Amino acid sequence: MKQFAFVIHPLDLNGVSVAYREPGLTNIKPSLLHKAFEWMKPYPCAEVTGVVSRTGVKISGHLLYLSLLPEQIIRMDQKTVFNKLVDTCRLAEDLGADILGLGAYAAQIGKKGVEVSRKTRIPVTTGTNYTIYVAVWGLEKACEMSGCKLDGRTIAVVGATGKIGSVCARMLASKAGRMILSARSRSRLEPLKTELEQTHGITVEIEADARKAIIGAEVSVISTTTPEPLVDLKDLPSGAIVCDVSRPANVSNHGNLLRDDVLVMDGGVVRPPGKELNLNFYIGLPQGVTYACMAETMLLAMEERYESYSIGGDVSLQKVRETGAWGHKHGFELAEIMSFGRTIPAERVRRLSKSFREKPK
Repeated sequence: MKQFAFVIHPLDLNGVSVAYREPGLTNIKPSLLHKAFEWMKPYPCAEVTGVVSRTGVKISGHLLYLSLLPEQIIRMDQKTVFNKLVDTCRLAEDLGADILGLGAYAAQIGKKGVEVSRKTRIPVTTGTNYTIYVAVWGLEKACEMSGCKLDGRTIAVVGATGKIGSVCARMLASKAGRMILSARSRSRLEPLKTELEQTHGITVEIEADARKAIIGAEVSVISTTTPEPLVDLKDLPSGAIVCDVSRPANVSNHGNLLRDDVLVMDGGVVRPPGKELNLNFYIGLPQGVTYACMAETMLLAMEERYESYSIGGDVSLQKVRETGAWGHKHGFELAEIMSFGRTIPAERVRRLSKSFREKPK
């Protein structure tokens, strides 16, 4: 049976508490937990079972635990972080995996997987191409369910200098009436702005303030490597639809509000094929669904494409569409629309955007 391995890491302390069934964990001083995570050796935390393609191909997988939080991956000595990831990846070799995926912030280490791939004997992917496909697919599905029309709308892309953001902008530009691009570097956005204006004949604005970009748009896609929130749910304009691909999420809900007039959807979440699918470990999602970055690793195993596929800058519209075609071939489906880790009833999605539909085009 074909095998894959996938590196996961904790996104926040609440997730660790749930995964390890230790409710008191969040009461421990964070600095002590951070130090414990630094000392903790990587290990295989679960076996993924029950993944069966609609073509009949069966695969199994191993989840490998890298015990570093996003802020540690960003702020610790990068050589130390890199060596710890390499130690994690070598577990995949020992387990006999054919392909290795890097999840969340692990995908940013070592020049986005390039240096990591040079330290392993098996190919590596970050899952970026399929993540882009699923994010746009999910956003379009949510707009369709709620009766929204993307055509002519103001669409913001936050993190537009990144690979996910820039390709999402190119995929959505044909539908937009106006686009807002946001990232830390204005100069790096100028070429994309010019390209979209010339190719699609639309107005493209640059807004350095991510919060202003999101609030100023009707539809937004957010994909950044910033672990802190960029905007709060309470600040979103009525009728807004936001696809938050970032992990941890860049949209927060500090007041635990229930708003029926906006949708903040968790982007890049899919349901792999297989009636008995089980990740056997809590990754912050309901049973039976996973992130598209892990799904790309599964797809490469199913296709027997044992190559370093989405590393460094190797992301393109062609590869995005290729992974999308593989996903449909093997029976991967969009997960139910989720917001802040919870499934949103379809009826709520259908009625949430009355204010959106009433806006003049």
